[in-house]
Amino acid sequence: FLGPARHLEVLIRRDAAALEVESATAAYTAAQAATARAEASVAQAKANVTASGAAVAQAAAVRRSAAAARDQVPSGASRAVKRQADAQIDQAEAGVDSARAQRSAAQAALKTAEAGLAAAQADEQRAKLAVSATALAKDHLAVTSPIAGTIVSIEPAVGDLVQPGVVVARVADASEWRFETSDLSESSIARVREGAAATVTV
Repeated sequence: FLGPARHLEVLIRRDAAALEVESATAAYTAAQAATARAEASVAQAKANVTASGAAVAQAAAVRRSAAAARDQVPSGASRAVKRQADAQIDQAEAGVDSARAQRSAAQAALKTAEAGLAAAQADEQRAKLAVSATALAKDHLAVTSPIAGTIVSIEPAVGDLVQPGVVVARVADASEWRFETSDLSESSIARVREGAAATVTV
């Protein structure tokens, strides 16, 4: 386009640079979502560890109750009564073992979730740095106007390969321009008006 140019206004930009920034930003957003999911997984795993610990404590209390009931069985009680009390203790022991196994599984799941969170946070940090890098690269891949003025020409067309040192755009500051003529007669001066059309040959 030709027309007014502001200081540091972008004249030419590599299209792929904007796409790279958009892609990096999308990856960063996805990484943030993955981190949030990993944090939720850690929170759930911690809750499971707490619940499994409570289950172990409850199972241990049941075992103590069964052992106390077995101790209260009279020595003259029948074998069936004694076997039933022993079976209750065995059942309570199995409950304790099962609760402990669930607690161990919950603790292992928590470690896995914490490792996943650490990996997600690392991915998020890398994605954030990629956004900054692509944004910086985008700025470096843009030609800006060094002055405020009028864009009088843009040389390359879309798809052109431009070598270093080649002029790609011309911006002129005409605010201080003054044209002088040496052959304007006194009779012609009367016909000169501000704002009138003129043809200038340099």
